[in-house]
Amino acid sequence: MRIKNFQAETVSEALGMVKKELGSDAVILKTTPLDAKDRFRGSRKRVFQVTACVDDGSIPMKSESSRKREASPAIGEANLQAINDILCELRRDVRHLMSMGKKPPSGSGADSQSNPVLAYMISQGLDDGLANSILAAVTESGANLSDMSGLTKAAAEELARRCPEPAEPKLLAGRPTCIALVGPPGCGKSALAAKLATYFVAKKRTRATLITLDDFKSSAAGEMERFADILRVPCYSGVAPESDESSGVRLIDTSGVPIGNADELAVVKGRLADFAIDEVYVVLPAYCSDEDMIAWYSFFKPIGVTSVVLTFVDQTRRFGAAVNLAALSCARYSFFSRGRTSLSDLIPADVRWLADSVTGLSGATS
Repeated sequence: MRIKNFQAETVSEALGMVKKELGSDAVILKTTPLDAKDRFRGSRKRVFQVTACVDDGSIPMKSESSRKREASPAIGEANLQAINDILCELRRDVRHLMSMGKKPPSGSGADSQSNPVLAYMISQGLDDGLANSILAAVTESGANLSDMSGLTKAAAEELARRCPEPAEPKLLAGRPTCIALVGPPGCGKSALAAKLATYFVAKKRTRATLITLDDFKSSAAGEMERFADILRVPCYSGVAPESDESSGVRLIDTSGVPIGNADELAVVKGRLADFAIDEVYVVLPAYCSDEDMIAWYSFFKPIGVTSVVLTFVDQTRRFGAAVNLAALSCARYSFFSRGRTSLSDLIPADVRWLADSVTGLSGATS
């Protein structure tokens, strides 16, 4: 078995390097954010390391279907750039609308240089316009800018108020609830499926069934079967179970789709059409940049996304991008997950915890 690390500025770039060098049969073992030193500026920047492996140390040949998919992308580079430009313009419009008439009064101390709360929110990656709008609203409510404790609490409450309420899974009567997990490669969907199965069995006292539709990663079916054996729940690969279950949850894992690959997204959507899907969770790593998180959410949203699950929340201390997604894109969160596989590493989403983390009211640990 050949194991190798790949480093790039984004997870997508690193995964592209894996596929190019190790082939389509490569298995993603781990995705880790790192801090690398910029030799030219002397500063530190965030990079991502993807650890992958292939059997026997050989580079597998690409299948005919893989070559066809790569040879005929549905969306060209020019169209992708145009879409990104439109998204950037929309984000600028949203920031403008949110901050219209909400500028901090002159001399109030409500600027990033003199106000620690505003400075902390911006350092956390919170959108500048959103951060200023939050502090302006708190100031207009009569908060004392010199009382940092009270100001921080008020900012956290205002920020949480602007985020949609978390989405709770609904258990149906008469048939199982089907929940599909979609997302980019390496975001932790398979481990999340096992955690969710444990959550529903242990916390909700209901049945759980694991189903994998991931035919891109060669080890996907075996991995899901191992999870099912440990949890003692049924597991199916590629097909819907032919049972008369009248309750419970069916958790459907799908293959990771690189950003912008409309062909692979269409394949996932087509396979999900064989199931009576009730909810679609888009799974995103908490350490994503603001641009990547919004781009991934927008890319998967057309297939019927109902909520977002944040994974690897223990791999970052900056949650500004996650809050931006909720407050500016109206995304609803359902669960937060760490990068391990026990039940204690999965909790129902808590937007107030996100707001507290971004404003500095509490530490970034859950």
